[in-house]
Amino acid sequence: MKATLTIDDDVAEILEKRSRAENKPFEQVANEALRRGTSASNDPARLKEIMEEMEVQEYLRSTRH
Repeated sequence: MKATLTIDDDVAEILEKRSRAENKPFEQVANEALRRGTSASNDPARLKEIMEEMEVQEYLRSTRH
C-alpha cells in the first residue's frame, strides 16, 4: 500500500539519521519504526523498551553537537 503522510521534522530527522546509520532506505526504517510502535500498544514492556531506545537516541543526538 502506498500512502502519503506528513512526518514532523523531529521524527523525520530521527528516521533519516537511523537510515544513514543502518545503511537502510528511509522507507524501510520508517516501516520498522511503525511496526515497533504499533505492536507496543498491546505490550507495556515493549513500550518501555521503545521509550528507552528513544532516550538513548536523544542522548546520542545531543552529544554529537
